[in-house]
Amino acid sequence: MKLSSYTLLIVESGVIARAIRALEIPGLEVMATSGYAWFPQIHPETGRLVAKANPSQLDFRKELKNKAQYAIRIIIAADSDPSGKFIQNAIFRFLKKDDRVFTANLTAVGTDSVNRMIESASRISESQTTALERYFRCRGVLSDVVRKKVGSKYTLAEILAVSVLMSENHFTTFSGVNSGKLYSSLAPVCCEANEDIKASALVGNTHQLKDQRFWLPIRKPASTAFLMPSAAGSYADSQDILNRLFGYFDPELGFGLISYPRTSANGYYHETWEKLSGQVQKTEGADAVLTPALRSIHPAAQGHESLHVTDTNLEPNQLRPFLRRDLFDMYRTLYRITMSSIRPPSETSAEYMLKSDSGATFFSPEQSEPLEDSVLKPILTTEQFMEALLDTFWVKASSIGKTMDRIAGSHLFCLSNDPVPNISLNTCNELNLLREFSFKTGQVAERLRESLELSKNEFGSTFRECSRELNALSF
Repeated sequence: MKLSSYTLLIVESGVIARAIRALEIPGLEVMATSGYAWFPQIHPETGRLVAKANPSQLDFRKELKNKAQYAIRIIIAADSDPSGKFIQNAIFRFLKKDDRVFTANLTAVGTDSVNRMIESASRISESQTTALERYFRCRGVLSDVVRKKVGSKYTLAEILAVSVLMSENHFTTFSGVNSGKLYSSLAPVCCEANEDIKASALVGNTHQLKDQRFWLPIRKPASTAFLMPSAAGSYADSQDILNRLFGYFDPELGFGLISYPRTSANGYYHETWEKLSGQVQKTEGADAVLTPALRSIHPAAQGHESLHVTDTNLEPNQLRPFLRRDLFDMYRTLYRITMSSIRPPSETSAEYMLKSDSGATFFSPEQSEPLEDSVLKPILTTEQFMEALLDTFWVKASSIGKTMDRIAGSHLFCLSNDPVPNISLNTCNELNLLREFSFKTGQVAERLRESLELSKNEFGSTFRECSRELNALSF
């Protein structure tokens, strides 16, 4: 029998697996699940979560069994979402709950970051099983009602998308009805999606406010929702570019270029803030970064943090000779967002401000000329929409690209690039029929999400009540 000689690392993505192999870390073997090697199913009689072997992944299971028997440790670095946790637990059970199996979060590709991940790996806790069963039971009942009521024509994600667009009534982005200019509000404005808002120039005939200054909103750190479609018009292609950028590693740099790309978070870990702000302060001074009170801090215990470049000193132009055009464009965009999210808010003059009768204040990001009275219409940018869709909890960051491609190709939605990429509901007879069904499904989906944290009896009661409501919906 061979002696144990390596650590076996299991990740979900083949792109990430290839990137880690390229690091050539001694004593490290890497495998990728490339999706579900086992499908999650809820047993119809017991209600327990079971793993059904995926016939197309037989080779993976054979290779896993063979490599696991010679490993010193087995570390599973799956996503922190329920699907990732299920993959983790399925592998743990397949390996007969071997005490050599650990779990860890991969935050960046690079020799140091991978070694830190290996060193910080912890044992798998089986206490997650109940939470996973609840998630898949709830997702199952939501998917089943969509399939039963509307067939295969629309997915659960599309129904939730309609619900999001019907429910959204707090807007921060606006378009000038006549001018087509882009406007933003200093604070969210509660209004209807098709409502016209009359706004007057803050500086009129008098110049008493001309020198007054206003602080503009701080740019939130990026989640995966910042994606724009690729040159071919595909969000899924764009997400693949992002994953490949994460997997890019240059030995001369010694670190990966960006953080983990499949995340719905809008905040950085405290350690990340300290690192990024420290890099900027070193070259530009203390006033160049946000004060601690204004920072978006994300608890380290809650899965992955926001997307960001790993080194603010590595400006995009320095990488132009080394990256393909699509990777370079993605890095440049993420670099700009990262820098915007850690810098203090900029300020503007009252000349570039509008105010509505309700007291809402608007500004023009362009600031090319003083603003005049205007009629504004609220718009929901595709980034804001994707964030809202991820917030439903039933759409995963890892599949947001494919979801957006389906939505972009559906006649239920209208995507426009004027004045910025935005989305709205289309006008069609099919949508009129779907409206009430989608809205109520979205409401029940929100209650099911909240029920995941309840006690056993409270969850059971809420689940049964929600199931009855879903089955009673008509289309």
